[in-house]
Amino acid sequence: MIQAVDISKEYRTGNVMHQALSNINLNVERGDYVTFYGPSGSGKSSLVNILGLLDYPSSGELIFDGQSVVNMNERQRLMYRRGRIGYLFSSSRLVEELTVYENIELPLVYQKIKKTDRKQRVLKIISELNLTHRKNYFPKDLTGVEKQKVAIARAIIIEPLVIIADEPTGKLNSAEGVEILDILNRINENGTTIMVFTHSESVAAKGQKIVQVFDGHLVREKMLK
Repeated sequence: MIQAVDISKEYRTGNVMHQALSNINLNVERGDYVTFYGPSGSGKSSLVNILGLLDYPSSGELIFDGQSVVNMNERQRLMYRRGRIGYLFSSSRLVEELTVYENIELPLVYQKIKKTDRKQRVLKIISELNLTHRKNYFPKDLTGVEKQKVAIARAIIIEPLVIIADEPTGKLNSAEGVEILDILNRINENGTTIMVFTHSESVAAKGQKIVQVFDGHLVREKMLK
């Protein structure tokens, strides 16, 4: 479903050229649960941005669901990823002025889904994630794990092909982290592809396959399940 061929990423700071990624080759199939494991500075963030269509590679080919996406302009990328990719970050990135319900509903508003259909889908996901009693709360009134559950709901409301999660448990304690990873596992069991990027070995071990990232290279792949 996602294929990277000889992907490299360079960027310049002043007169210094930095090599963030070097000749990345990767194939993620529909329904996979892949974890990318590596320390800070290994290139994980650059990989998140490129695979998530948030940034362009310096060279190489990227194929998403059978279609080349490297030459799409920003508008094309926005429209392409809007119904295909769900994002989850260490900070929930919720809109502080919107309620839980409104935050989850927002992607459907962008897709111009009818209000009655939006309501049905939002209430269903809120119930599944045990957030019904929080639906009219604002983000400032939520716990860290509740915010992350809202972010998950917002990511899956569009029924994406893939969820890209960058350090999804990074700001949670161990018990809360397990709860979030269990939710991602259930989503994967329903057929959604999951890609988790982490520096935590225990988080990486939750995937079906671990890809180790180091100094801009994919240095090792290991099947776990």
